[in-house]
Amino acid sequence: MSTQIQSVLEGWVSVLAKEKLLMAEREGVTAEFGHWLQLLYAGAGGDAGATSELFRLVALHCKALGHEGRPASAVVMQIATLRELLLHESPAPAPALLRLVQEMVRVAADAQALGQSERLEERGIDLLKHRSPVFSLEKVVVGCLVGPMQAELLDSLFARVLRECVRHGIDQMVVDIAAADEADDRFFRTIHGLLTSPDVPPVSVIISGVRDLDAAAMALRALGVDTPRLRLVTSLREVLALRN
Repeated sequence: MSTQIQSVLEGWVSVLAKEKLLMAEREGVTAEFGHWLQLLYAGAGGDAGATSELFRLVALHCKALGHEGRPASAVVMQIATLRELLLHESPAPAPALLRLVQEMVRVAADAQALGQSERLEERGIDLLKHRSPVFSLEKVVVGCLVGPMQAELLDSLFARVLRECVRHGIDQMVVDIAAADEADDRFFRTIHGLLTSPDVPPVSVIISGVRDLDAAAMALRALGVDTPRLRLVTSLREVLALRN
């Protein structure tokens, strides 16, 4: 590492430490940002490969910080302080250097937003796994699928509904999908497994909230599901009305 890069690195890390923007152990940050600076100066000198690698590393770093819940202002300031330092160190830093740093700021902001979005989505999925409504009525257990047709949500809801069936000695379950995404192959295969697995109690299943009954029935028949144990209805109200 050149004397110039070493000087910039020491100044940058010192500023971050003072402003409480390191967000990791100082030794690790120093090593990581030292590598960034080497790529930055190589990129400013015309090395397109170095520039591409620099932006990739910045994106990964800032996405991870967003996923940890670090605020956008702090993540962006990690990079923005480098620009201020370069301007302070030299009255006329290379324009190419400043342009790359400015692009690093943009990459940092976009990556933090992506990481934060993924974090919120994962937290939302986790909440849905445990808080999607499951309740017992007279001789039937009802579970309401909410959100995307993701395997972990399907598995969690069906497991919870089956547990309630076993606990109360009930052999009929209702899964309402009115508040879920459009039923897809993953959902239909879950139904197929539910009705054909020897490890699952022989419950009768009603799927309510089906948007297109004909298409759903066709998709299930294509998987070999053709049993009186399964009914498809468009509304949960139809099911509840039959129980009154």
